[in-house]
Amino acid sequence: MRAAAPVIAVAFAVLPVEPLPGLGLHDPRVGVDPTVMPWAAVARLNVPGVSRCSAVMIASHWAVTAAHCLYSRSLGRVVPPSAIHILTGYANGNFARHMIADAVRLPDGADPGGPALRGTDFALLHVAETVSQTLPPNAQAAPPGATLVVGGYGQDRSERVLIDPGCAARGTTPGQDGQPVLMHDCAATRGTSGGPVLMRDGAGAWRLIGLQIAAYTHSTGGAAVPAEAIARLLAAQR
Repeated sequence: MRAAAPVIAVAFAVLPVEPLPGLGLHDPRVGVDPTVMPWAAVARLNVPGVSRCSAVMIASHWAVTAAHCLYSRSLGRVVPPSAIHILTGYANGNFARHMIADAVRLPDGADPGGPALRGTDFALLHVAETVSQTLPPNAQAAPPGATLVVGGYGQDRSERVLIDPGCAARGTTPGQDGQPVLMHDCAATRGTSGGPVLMRDGAGAWRLIGLQIAAYTHSTGGAAVPAEAIARLLAAQR
């Protein structure tokens, strides 16, 4: 009779899972209703074959997103407007509106394919449709310690708007293009680029005070374009 094979116990080391950029070890994000303001002004941005990001409707015919979301490495330039799809009220494959951009406006000095941390990393997108639910860019600055909310369609849960409901501003610093960027400790990862950074004013109303553009590599937080720069470019279109 053949002897029974010995039972060998093998211990496998459990390696820690590296969190996505901008999230850290504790993920405070919660889902919100994309049909209710201010989230009804937030859109999922789809550029087939290039990116899936977020955007914000800021005027009746204008959205804003991160410029790097429009940059095609294979083309070596920003994609044509007809490749940019803007879906408001998006959740789990359903949406309120599907719009296609018909014009793109970049700020002076923009380099969408350049370094990650740039105060010019934003683009205005013109749409033919009239949109009523908007978040106009606000020139109000966010002082260090001010309570913020950041939201968008993160790559890990891209079917719904997720927000960090209670994070803080960490002041401004020069970006790699010399323009100011707003630093924060809000949980937001890839895909949230182009999403809103919001702050309540003294009356409790939501104000768009920044646009998410980058996430910290190994901790919670990231960077945003101050809304004042967006407001200046928007004013120049009228």
